[in-house]
Amino acid sequence: MNDGAPAAPPRRSGVAWGTWPDHLVALRPLLWIPAIALFEAGRAEGGGTWWPSLAALPALVSLLSILSAVHLANGWNDRAGDRLNRKGVGLASGALRGRTVAVMGGVLLLLALVSGACLIVSSGARLALLAALGLGAAYVTPPLEWKRRPGLDLLAQAAGYGVVAFLLGAESSPSAGTKSLSPLERAIPYAFGIATVGLITMLADREGDEAVGQRTTVVTLGRRSAVSLTLGLAAATSIAGLASGAWTPGLWGILALAAVALFAPPEGGAPGDGDGDRERARWNRIAVALQITFVLLLVTRALLPFVAASVLGVAAAAHDRHRGGHGYPVRGETRRERGSIRREARRR
Repeated sequence: MNDGAPAAPPRRSGVAWGTWPDHLVALRPLLWIPAIALFEAGRAEGGGTWWPSLAALPALVSLLSILSAVHLANGWNDRAGDRLNRKGVGLASGALRGRTVAVMGGVLLLLALVSGACLIVSSGARLALLAALGLGAAYVTPPLEWKRRPGLDLLAQAAGYGVVAFLLGAESSPSAGTKSLSPLERAIPYAFGIATVGLITMLADREGDEAVGQRTTVVTLGRRSAVSLTLGLAAATSIAGLASGAWTPGLWGILALAAVALFAPPEGGAPGDGDGDRERARWNRIAVALQITFVLLLVTRALLPFVAASVLGVAAAAHDRHRGGHGYPVRGETRRERGSIRREARRR
């Protein structure tokens, strides 16, 4: 049965060099951007320099390796839903086989171990990395699979990106312990911000997740309640940021509140009629715009997130064109793809 995704390519023995971009995209490198941004925000809050720190690089590489392994496992488990939500091209289309995915995951975990074992990585940073690994395992591994448990899915995202990545960056800064607020207290507005974006992306994926029986927070709450919770989390981001003197999340929360209140799409129609496609695309645009906004607000304090977002964004656009212009996560389906989905829906 065709779900509107591109047909799986014929399987070959070994790894074809022409598919190497699919191997990289399976690691979800666009999700490195918020991890790098929160890591550098923590380092900046701790007194770190505007320029990237070579001393902090091993801890950051270890974190990104852990997150990539988690996203790889998550993409493999969710490939059916990702076909409906038009993402995860390499895994969802069948371009990558299970054995290849297992090898890639093992290499990533080995890289995380080697990087985290570097002598310049502090004991506190290693504890944060262990916490990231534990959260990731709980998120994707049965029988826990927090990603399929309403509330816990959102908590894992907020804790993994908003707290652990921030604390790891703060631990890598030169004056982490000299501020009036503890690093954990300073992480609170960032955790609220990550939860806000997490809910927006779940709203974008709502129809696909519901179709494959995945009970996310948004699917459980329903669209209207989920939008209200998103607005509340955006307001909490701003209040917590301004109260703690963190102007970046404080201002970002106000902008997020306005973006969701003013530009939230009307609820989509029945699957296959195109309205749900437009709703998903608009939620994705809001999520991407808010992430870009955060990087721009942070650029006066840390350069690396802006550089990472620029490089990864250009690379993602190039890969998108190479794969036929699916446009995830910014655009919806092309007119031709939407027509194919409608025809298949009528057949069903």
